[in-house]
Amino acid sequence: MHRWGLIGSGVLVAALALAAIPRVFRSAAGLWFRLARQEPPVGLRSAHALRWFVLYTLNWLLYALAFGVLVASFGQVGNLLAVGSAFAAAYVVGYVVIFAPAGAGVRELTLVGLLAPSMGAAPAGALAVIARIWTTVVELVPAAAFWVRHVTMGRRQPAGGGGTTGE
Repeated sequence: MHRWGLIGSGVLVAALALAAIPRVFRSAAGLWFRLARQEPPVGLRSAHALRWFVLYTLNWLLYALAFGVLVASFGQVGNLLAVGSAFAAAYVVGYVVIFAPAGAGVRELTLVGLLAPSMGAAPAGALAVIARIWTTVVELVPAAAFWVRHVTMGRRQPAGGGGTTGE
C-alpha cells in the first residue's frame, strides 16, 4: 500500500507541475492541442489550469465525502479515505472503459471489488447500485432543470425579436 501512496504523490506532483509552471504548462497544452488538431484558446494560462485543478479536487473531495455519508447512512462502517477513494476510482474506471455507456456495470463491479473486502459482497453490491442511482439523479435533475429553462425561455421570445425566422 505504501507504494501506491508514493505513486499517487508522484502523479499529484506531476499534475501540479503541469498546471503551475508556466513553461511546462505551455508545452503540455501545446502538445495536447496539436494532438487534438485544434488551436489553443486565446489567453490560456497556467493560472486557468491551476484553478481547474483546485476546483476538480474540491469536486472529488465532496463526491468522496458524500459517498462516505451514504455508506454510513446504511450502517456500514468504513474508513472515509478508503471508501471515498474506492468511489472515485470506480468512477474514473467507468470513464476510461469507453465501450460501456457512462461506465454502466464496470463502475459498479469496480466499486464492489474495492469495497467487498472490508464490508462484504452483498453490502458492497447494494451500495454500488444505490450509488449508481444517486449519481444518475444528481446528474439528471440539473440537466432536466436546464432543459426546462431552455424550452420555456424559447417560448417567451417575442415573435419578431432575436430569433431566426428561417426566411
